[in-house]
Amino acid sequence: MPHSDTAAKRADIVFSQLIRERADYRCEVCRGFFRHDPSALHCSHLVAGRRFSIRWRPLAAAAHCWKCHSHLEHNRNKMKAWAKAHLGDAEFMALEILRNRSVQIKRHDHKEIIANLKASLKHMKAQREAGETGRLEFDDPYPEHFTTAQGEAV
Repeated sequence: MPHSDTAAKRADIVFSQLIRERADYRCEVCRGFFRHDPSALHCSHLVAGRRFSIRWRPLAAAAHCWKCHSHLEHNRNKMKAWAKAHLGDAEFMALEILRNRSVQIKRHDHKEIIANLKASLKHMKAQREAGETGRLEFDDPYPEHFTTAQGEAV
């Protein structure tokens, strides 16, 4: 397996944990609580999530229970409508623009993204241990120097 596939999968695992933790293990559609069964709460990409330009962006995903995720995933128009309502038109449009940018992630970028995701998860868990409840936010894990294949800042 090429490095990028392995690194992407490692980043996906941490990102998925962050999305669940950010939502305090609640489905962001039906508001069901899933801390007792975290595998039933999915990391749902709001726009095509396999593009590296948005794959691990905090606003590009939400926590959805398997039922809501399945319903929205099988009807992309409903997913788009939910995402627009959840994020607002401007944020949704920004994600769509980023999605269409071609990026190539180098080994050191993957390492930095994974490290940033892990640091955010550690911080978020510390906030929970300190008694914080509800939705918590985390920083964009992409390096500041990160650019598209054409050299544009992402």
